[in-house]
Amino acid sequence: MYRPALLRYASGLYGGETDADEVVQEAFIRLWEKRDRWRADGSLKVLLFTLTRNASVDAYRRRKREARLSDLQMKTLPSPSFGPDDQLLEAELASMAEAAIAELSPRRQEIFRLVRESGFSYRQVSEILGISPQTVANLMSLALAELRSSLRPILQPTTPQRQVGPEKDERVKASGSD
Repeated sequence: MYRPALLRYASGLYGGETDADEVVQEAFIRLWEKRDRWRADGSLKVLLFTLTRNASVDAYRRRKREARLSDLQMKTLPSPSFGPDDQLLEAELASMAEAAIAELSPRRQEIFRLVRESGFSYRQVSEILGISPQTVANLMSLALAELRSSLRPILQPTTPQRQVGPEKDERVKASGSD
């Protein structure tokens, strides 16, 4: 029931460097192993997302250590999508949006993904991340402003700016000198 949402969340964390299926499986294992310690009055959904986040952080750190030890850099490139023009345009827009999201700071990116992609409320995100709901709201606001700014060229097609002609400049200068 929660698995698809957890997979989307895990794959979006840390630029997709972690194996989402493995991370989600680890979260369920942690839940099962510590089932006698968890309170029944909390939200299972929030708990699972918190466990998934923690498992994702652990996997990310493990991969970073492995990369340093082996001096290998792993890069994943999306495979090109071929098809009708509208599918190509849609894929290009999705890619541009994902690139803009990836440019956000890790904390803003995580909050954006939890709220917009996973559907959590600010209160639930604050529980998952252990920060205040107001901090979540502030960081979400900053993330949205940053995304609007970076995606402005595609959201608002460029229109020629109205240029002020030299004769208008002269009239302004003349009227200001009176």
